[in-house]
Order: sequence, then C-alpha cells, then structure tokens
Amino acid sequence: MSVTQIYERLNIEQATASHHLNILKNKGLLVSKREGKKINYSLKNKALSDIIYCINKCHGD
Repeated sequence: MSVTQIYERLNIEQATASHHLNILKNKGLLVSKREGKKINYSLKNKALSDIIYCINKCHGD
C-alpha cells in the first residue's frame, strides 16, 4: 500500500502515516519499494499478515 492509501484509509495526516511507517520499516516489520514517485509498503514477514488476518477475522472486520 502507498502512504496515500494508508493515510486516507486511516483518516490521519500524511506526515503521521509516513512517520509511523518509517518507524515500522526501521524495526524490520515493513519493506518498501519505490514505484515512480510512490513508495509502497508491505509486511516483511508473511506470518505477520497471517496474524493480522486472524485478528481481523476474530473481530469480524
């Protein structure tokens, strides 16, 4: 997901989203890939995706 997609979905400021994404990237939880002017972020470890999926499923989101 791009920073734009993330901050619009979460209804937060772009700077806030970028700040937190950089923290998560520096901690090794996210990877980023530049595509033109956009930077797309994704989870580094598939297990994290599985955990998030499970949590969302339990909460009915």
